[in-house]
Amino acid sequence: HQVEAAPLEWLVPGLLREKCIALIKTLPKTKRRNLVPVPDHVDRILGELVSKKNASLNQSLGDVLSRQAGVTIDAADWQMDKLDTFYFANIVLVDAVEKIIDQGRDLAALRAKYKAKVQTTLQQIGNDVERQGLLKWDFDRVPASVDLDRGAVKVKAYPALVRKKNNADIQLFDNPNEARVAHVKGTCQLALNELGQTAKYARKQLLTGKDIGLALVSIGTREQVANDILLATIRRACFSSERDQFIESKDVFMQCIGTGKADIVAMATEYEQILVKCLAEILSIKKRVKSSKNALALALPFGDVQKQLDAIFQPGFIFDTPWRWFEQLPRYLGAANQRLEKVAQKPRADQVSADIVAEAWARHEERLKQRGEAEYLLDDNWQQYRWMIEELRVSLFAQTLKTLMPVSEKRLKKQWALLG
Repeated sequence: HQVEAAPLEWLVPGLLREKCIALIKTLPKTKRRNLVPVPDHVDRILGELVSKKNASLNQSLGDVLSRQAGVTIDAADWQMDKLDTFYFANIVLVDAVEKIIDQGRDLAALRAKYKAKVQTTLQQIGNDVERQGLLKWDFDRVPASVDLDRGAVKVKAYPALVRKKNNADIQLFDNPNEARVAHVKGTCQLALNELGQTAKYARKQLLTGKDIGLALVSIGTREQVANDILLATIRRACFSSERDQFIESKDVFMQCIGTGKADIVAMATEYEQILVKCLAEILSIKKRVKSSKNALALALPFGDVQKQLDAIFQPGFIFDTPWRWFEQLPRYLGAANQRLEKVAQKPRADQVSADIVAEAWARHEERLKQRGEAEYLLDDNWQQYRWMIEELRVSLFAQTLKTLMPVSEKRLKKQWALLG
């Protein structure tokens, strides 16, 4: 579980040239034709390429080719399914006595296959660390990592507070990113418990009478959404300055609560107001489609808008969406509304714009599938890219609403390049 994927992509030096040639041959024809003869291009860049082994091979190869040959290569351009299997490192999994348990060439698949077993092992050997049913921070600290003995093998594990409805457990993770993401929410849950009457008052007032509006999106009951708002509020009010820090000690935890406690009710109201505006826009979108006299013309655009809504409005999205972007949601929905209002006049132009957005979204979705949500939630550049897609929608479909920053297909690709 501690093996990094990027170094495995580079294989042994003797195979690197051949793998680069094979990779380039998987590119779309429109880009590949600028790189012929392929072996000659690879020979010219190989020296520079090997100096970039700290990143993934695909990213490094794409960057060098883009600079030296003037060909823009995106992550989605590499068609990895066309690559022969021997160009992927064979990973051998062994036990404590070096007996082979399994092997394969897909690290993600092996991790997924044995994740439950690794977690079970961590629980068995980490009993001194794990705790359950915590209502308050009544312990000294949660270390960012621990080394556990498993026979002759040292196993590194990552403790974290994990939210369990109205309490939290200390649980061991095999993945530091997953531990850190879980710990933030678990910490906020204990802070919510610590706030007592302040939290109780806010929870009672939030979204009163909005049950029907909440039924428009699949984000939970009024109580669940109110809790999501409170957890997001606590994160923003109490722990925003500690965003990149793992809260380990009770002293720091209590200091953070003291700093932000006075802002809880006001900030929770801000979240509520934004969400209510969103629900009104969603209702307007659904009414527009239902009352349209040209349902056929709206079928594809509305399907695309529905996918947009589904991607944003998920259980827990309020907590996971940074405030900077959360407060923009009504504008994004307003842009979707304008799009549906105008699409019948220019269906072809709408489809062209939709294709541009779809290409940008596909990059994000593919990376999310490969890297996981935890890495996304911890990567500011990646989150910037994801929300720039929403800004691009505004630019393409509802220019009058204006964008938060200059945005274009080219600027999105430049932002994507920062992800590495």
